[in-house]
Amino acid sequence: MSPEKSNIAILKNAYETWAATKGGSVQEWLEIMRDDISIQSVAGGATGLEFTKKGDGKAAAAEYFAGLTSQLEMIHYTVDEYFASGDRVVAVGSTAWRSRTTGKEFKTPKIDVVRFDAGKIAETFELYDTAKVLAASQPDLKAVVMDAYDARRRENIDEIMSFFHPDAVFRIVANPELGDLSQTLRGLDELRAAMVEMCKAWDWTGLPITDIVVEGDRAVVHTIGEMHHAPTGGRFDYEILDKLTFKDGKIIEFIEFPARISQMIGNFHPTSP
Repeated sequence: MSPEKSNIAILKNAYETWAATKGGSVQEWLEIMRDDISIQSVAGGATGLEFTKKGDGKAAAAEYFAGLTSQLEMIHYTVDEYFASGDRVVAVGSTAWRSRTTGKEFKTPKIDVVRFDAGKIAETFELYDTAKVLAASQPDLKAVVMDAYDARRRENIDEIMSFFHPDAVFRIVANPELGDLSQTLRGLDELRAAMVEMCKAWDWTGLPITDIVVEGDRAVVHTIGEMHHAPTGGRFDYEILDKLTFKDGKIIEFIEFPARISQMIGNFHPTSP
C-alpha cells in the first residue's frame, strides 16, 4: 500500500469512529498523533471559541478536544472525499453540532488538512464556517434581556449581577439633582452597591417591557408603566429607554434614558408639606 493510501486509511478509520461515537473517540485521535503535533483552526481562539487557539503537543490537542466536547454536542460528522498528495491528506465533508450552553444547532462545511510523518499525524488545520459556530455559541440576547429585567423586578441582587460583565459601566442620563444616581458606575462592586440602594428605593413591578430591539451585540429596551418610590410612597407614570451593549453574553454597558425625569426628581426629593 502506498504511503498516501495508508494515510487515508488511518484518517478514514479515525473519522468513522469519531462519527460513530459522536465525539467520544478522543483517545483514539491522540494515539495516532505525534507527541509534537501542531493543531490549528480557522477560528484561531476567537472569543467564545478559545479552545480553537493554535497549539503544539498532545497536551494542547487534548485541551482542544476537551473544549470542543464540553461546549458542543455532535449531531453528525460526515467525510465525503479524501485527497492525498505526498505526506498530506485533505478530508472534505460536513458536520453539525449543538451548543451545550444555548441549545442552538449549526451545520457547516468542513475541510481538514492533515500532514503525516511516519504514519502519525504531525499537523492539522481545520476550516469551517466560523460565523455559524459563533452564532450558535452566543446566547439569545432578547431572552437574556427579559431574564435580566425579570430579576430586577424581583429585586434579586445576586441574579441581577450575574447578567453584568466584570468591566460593566452603568449610567443614567439624568439631571445632576439625582446625585449619585446620575454618576457613571464602573465595575461590579460599584454597580452592586448602587443596585442594592435602587432596589430599596424603587419598585419596578408596575413597569413592564413594551418593546425590545436587538441588533448584533446591542439591545434597546422600552418600558412604560407605574413607578413606585418606596421611601415616600409616591406613585407616578414613568417611561424609560435603555441601551445595553453585550460582551461575551454579559452586559458591559448599560445606559438609561428616563423620559420623565421630573417625576423621579420630585419623588426622590419630595417637597415638604
